[in-house]
Amino acid sequence: MRREDREKIHWADDAAKRIIKVKGDKEIYTLAAGITPSGIVHIGNFRELITVELVKRALEKRGKKVRFIFSWDDYDVFRKVPANLPPDKRAIFPKWLGKSISAIPDPFTEEKSYAAYFEKKLENSLEKVKVCPEFLYQSEKYSSGEYKERIKFVLKRTATIKQILNQFRSSPLGEKWYPVTIFCKQCQYDQTSVEDYDDNDLLVYFCLRCSKKFPLDLRKDFNLKLLWRIDWPMRWQYEKVDFEPGGKDHSSEGGSYDTAKLISREIFDYEPPVYLRYDFVLTKGRKSKLSSSSGEVITLDDLLEIYQAEIVRWIFSSYKNNVDFTIAFDLDVIKIYEAYDRMERQFYQKEPIPANKINRNRFIFELSQLEKHSPPERQQFPFRHLTNISQINEFSVEGIKRQLNEKEAINQDSLPSLEARLRCVRNWIEKYAPEDFKFLLNEKKVNWADHLGVEVGHNYQKAILELKDAIERETYRGNDKEMANYLYALIEQHGLEAKKFFKLLYWLLISKEQGPKLGHFLNLIEKEKLLKLL
Repeated sequence: MRREDREKIHWADDAAKRIIKVKGDKEIYTLAAGITPSGIVHIGNFRELITVELVKRALEKRGKKVRFIFSWDDYDVFRKVPANLPPDKRAIFPKWLGKSISAIPDPFTEEKSYAAYFEKKLENSLEKVKVCPEFLYQSEKYSSGEYKERIKFVLKRTATIKQILNQFRSSPLGEKWYPVTIFCKQCQYDQTSVEDYDDNDLLVYFCLRCSKKFPLDLRKDFNLKLLWRIDWPMRWQYEKVDFEPGGKDHSSEGGSYDTAKLISREIFDYEPPVYLRYDFVLTKGRKSKLSSSSGEVITLDDLLEIYQAEIVRWIFSSYKNNVDFTIAFDLDVIKIYEAYDRMERQFYQKEPIPANKINRNRFIFELSQLEKHSPPERQQFPFRHLTNISQINEFSVEGIKRQLNEKEAINQDSLPSLEARLRCVRNWIEKYAPEDFKFLLNEKKVNWADHLGVEVGHNYQKAILELKDAIERETYRGNDKEMANYLYALIEQHGLEAKKFFKLLYWLLISKEQGPKLGHFLNLIEKEKLLKLL
C-alpha cells in the first residue's frame, strides 16, 4: 500500500492536507459556507456547515489557525413561497415575490425580517452542536455599501463576464444583460432592467412595476447586488477564502462552481478555494431530497430531539462527503446509538477496533465530540435499555435513575449525558417509535380471559404461579439469559405452546400481545409490582 493511501484517515483530514498543499503555509486559513434563508433551514443545508466544521477541526488538529465564516445570503430575491409555512401565513406571501428576503416582514413577528427569523432559529441550533462560525449578513454588507467598489469593478467588466458565462449556455445572454439585480428604490421589487451605464458611477434602470426610469449612483445608492455566479467568486477574493464546499447541485459540469472558478481567475485574479462536494441527506422513508421550498424538511432541532448533539456530529462525520445518506427516525435509531456506543468503547480501549480502522475510528470519534478534546470516559446507558425502563417508570427521571442505581451507581460526571439521552428516548418513543414498541405497565392484575376471549388451561396457570414463586425467591433475578432459559423450561415441563404462554405473560404485564424480550423485561420490573401482576 502506498504511504499516502495509508495516511488517508478521513476525508476531512484529506481536505485539510489539500488546503495546506494548495494554499501554502499561512498564518490563518479561511473556510467558508453559505445558505440563503428562503425558508426553514433543513439538515441538507446543515451538511454544508458540518462539512466545514469537520475540516476546521482537522486543520486545528494539524496545529493550524482557522477562521470559519458563514454567509447568510439574505439579500437574495424571494422567488418561491415555501410549502411549509402555515396556510394562513402562506396566503399573504405571494405579494412579496420579487423583493429581497431581508425586506419581507417576519410572518411570526419575532424578528426584524422573514430572513432573520430563519437565521436566528438555525444559529440557536448550531450552538447546541458546537458549530460556531462567524456570521456574515450579506443584506447588511450590500446595503451599507461595503461592496460598492467591487460592484463598479464588475460592471466595467460585463462584456468579459458575458463571454465566460456564454460558454456554458445554449443561448447567449442578451445585449442589455448586466451582472446585477437591482431592487427598485421606490417599490423594492426586482422587476428592473439596466437602461444605461456610463462605465463609471452612474447607471439608469427601468422598473416594470413602477413603469418609469430611475437613476442609480453607485457611490451612494446600494439597492443592487451581484448575480450569484459573480457574487460567489467576488466574496472568495474579498474574504480570501481558502476552502468552501458545495452541494451536488452546484458541482455538476458547467454548474455554478465551474463558472465561479473561471470568473474568480479571469475577473478577480484570485485562485479559487479548495472545493469539496457534498451530497444529499435523506430521512428514512423519504425518497426525495430535502428542500425548504417544497416543504420536505427535517431541521437540526428535529434531529436533536432524538439524537444527542455528539451523535448528530458523529452521524455526519461517519459518512464520506460525496455520498447520499439516510438518517433514521424509525427503529434504526436504536442501531445508531448502539454503533456510537461501540465506537466510544473502542476509543477508550474497552473493545478492540478492526486493525484497518483504528486511526479512522478514533478520528471520527474525536470529530463527533462537542469540544476539541475528548471527555474522560463516561458510563454508558444503552438506548434500547433506556426505552424499556423509561416506559416502566412512565418517564419519571427520578424513577429511572433509582432503578439504574440499583445495578451500578451513576457517576456524577455521566449524569448530564444520561439526562440528555433520556430526553431523546422520551421524544423518540412519543413521536416516532412504532406503536407495537410502546407499552404502559399495568397498574393492577388483569383478567386475561376478558382480553383473550379464551379459557386458560390449568397447566398455564400453574406455570405462571411457578414463575411467580421463582421471582419471589429471586431465582434467576438479574440474569436475563437464565430467566429466558427458565421460561422455556416451564414451557417444556408443562407442555405449553410457547407463543400462547408469552402472549399470556404480556397481557398480564402490559395488556398487549407482545413487548420487550421477556427474560430482560421480567428482570426490569420492580419485584413487588411484578409479583402483584402475576
